[in-house]
Amino acid sequence: MVLSKIYIKKKIFTFSRRRKDCSVMKTHFHKFLNFLMRKGYKNKYISFFYKLMRVYKKRVSTIYRWRRDTLQKPIPSKENLLTFSKFIQLVFDKITLELELKYRKFRKKEILTPIPISPWRGIRLGLNMLLKNTKSRIDKKKRTRKNKFLYNVLDELWDTQNNISLTCKQVVEFTTNVLENSENYR
Repeated sequence: MVLSKIYIKKKIFTFSRRRKDCSVMKTHFHKFLNFLMRKGYKNKYISFFYKLMRVYKKRVSTIYRWRRDTLQKPIPSKENLLTFSKFIQLVFDKITLELELKYRKFRKKEILTPIPISPWRGIRLGLNMLLKNTKSRIDKKKRTRKNKFLYNVLDELWDTQNNISLTCKQVVEFTTNVLENSENYR
C-alpha cells in the first residue's frame, strides 16, 4: 500500500479526545513533536520530523543494500522491515521510566521512596534525557549547522534502539538506583 504524504500527515497529526477525558495517552509522534515544540516554531519542527523520517528511510535502505551486496543476504519483505513508526515506538518503550524516587519524611529523616509514575510522565522524563544527550553528543562526522541536530537525533535514537547510547545507560542507571531504594517502598 503506497501512502501519500497527505495521508501520513493525517495519520500522525489527527487526534480526538473523548468528552470529559482529562488524561489521554497520545501517540509517540505527538509526544516527540510536542516536546520539541516547547519553544514554539511549530512548522519548523513538523518539517524537522519529516526530514527525520526521510533520513531514517535513507539509512535503512543503505544498510540493506550493503547487506545485500557484501554479505549476499536477501532484502527482507516490506512486512518485515522496521518502519519509522515501529522504530520510534521501540525507542520510546526503552526510554519510558516506570518508577521515580521521591523524598518522604520518616521519624525526622528524609528517605528516598520509589513511587510509580504515570506513563506520560515516564515518557517525558525519558525524552528529556534523550534530547539532552542529543545536544551533548560528539559528532562522528563534520555536519553543517542546519543538519547537525537532525543527524544527532537520528544517531541517538538509533543507538538507543541498539542499547548502546548514553540515554539507554542513564535509564538503566536510574532504574537500578530506584531498585536499590526499594526497601523504603511502603
